[in-house]
Amino acid sequence: MKSIRLWIIVAVLCALTGSAVMGQSNPAGTQQTPELMLDEARLVHLGNLERHARGIPPLRWNRQLTDAARWYSWDSTENRPAGFCGDSGVEDTAGRRPADLARAFGYLGLAGSRNMECRYIKPDDIAQIWRRDPISRINLLSPRVREIGVGYYRRSDGRGYVTLDFGVDPAYAPVVIENEAITTLTPNVNLYIYDRSPGGGFASLGAATHMMISNSPCFTGATWEPYAANRSWTLESGEGWRQVYVKTRDVFGRTLTVSDTIYLGAHAPLDEISPMSSSGNPPNHVIAKSRNPPNHVIAKSRNPPNHVIPPIT
Repeated sequence: MKSIRLWIIVAVLCALTGSAVMGQSNPAGTQQTPELMLDEARLVHLGNLERHARGIPPLRWNRQLTDAARWYSWDSTENRPAGFCGDSGVEDTAGRRPADLARAFGYLGLAGSRNMECRYIKPDDIAQIWRRDPISRINLLSPRVREIGVGYYRRSDGRGYVTLDFGVDPAYAPVVIENEAITTLTPNVNLYIYDRSPGGGFASLGAATHMMISNSPCFTGATWEPYAANRSWTLESGEGWRQVYVKTRDVFGRTLTVSDTIYLGAHAPLDEISPMSSSGNPPNHVIAKSRNPPNHVIAKSRNPPNHVIPPIT
C-alpha cells in the first residue's frame, strides 16, 4: 500500500511539473500586451537566427531578464523626458544598473550587458540594424551569454522603448527548441542542449556525460544516452503547445532537468505566449521558458551611435 501511495505522489508531481507555474502576478511595469509579447518572442527568435548563421549557440528566453528589460523600457518612457536615450547613463530612475536590476527581478546568474532602442521599432527592423551595424550586435553575438530578456513598451501616443538584457547562469544549462521559434509546422525539431557552465561554485555540477530526453516530465520510457549539444527530436503529434524535457547527469550521477516549449501548428494563440520562470528556480532549475497555456506569453540600439553596454567578461 505504501509503494502505491508513493507512485501516486510521483505521478501528481509530474503532472504539476508539466503544468508549470501558472497564474503568476507581474510586478508593476512588467505587464505586457499580447501584441508586444509577440514582438518580444519574434525578436528573440530573430536574434538566435543571427547567432545560428555564425555558428553560435542560441539564447534561451528568460523570464527574470525579460521582467527587468520590460521595467527599464517602461521606466525610460514613463519616468524620463521625451527623447531620453540613456543620456544620463544606463541606470533606471531608482539608480539601478543592469546587473542590479536583473538581480532585483530574481535573476541569479551573471548579467549586465544591455542593448536599447529608444523608440518603438518592429523586430524585423531591429534585425536589419543588427545586419548593418556591427556595434549593435556585439552583445547579441557574444558566446559568453546563454539567456536573453526582451522588453517592449509602447504608449498610446506612439512613444516607446525596447530593451535587451543578456545573462548567463553557471548553475543552469538550458535547452532551446528550434532557436526559440514560437511555432513549428512539423513535429521534427532540433534541440540545442547546453552543458553545465564553469563557475558554479564548489558544489556545482560537473560537465554532462549523459542525457535523457522526453516529451513527459516523468521521462516515461526515456533512456540515458551520451551527452551531445545538438539533437533532433520528435514532438507529440497533433496541434498545440509541446514541451520537451532534458535531464543531464555528470560523472558523479548528479542530474539537472530543464525544458523548453514550442507551438506545433501554424498559429499560436497570442494570449498564451510568454517566457515563464526561468533560471534560478529552486530546487533544480526546472522550466526555464514555458509557453504553456493559459499564459504563454526588444533593445537599445539607437541608429548610430548605439547605446550598447559591453558584454559580460
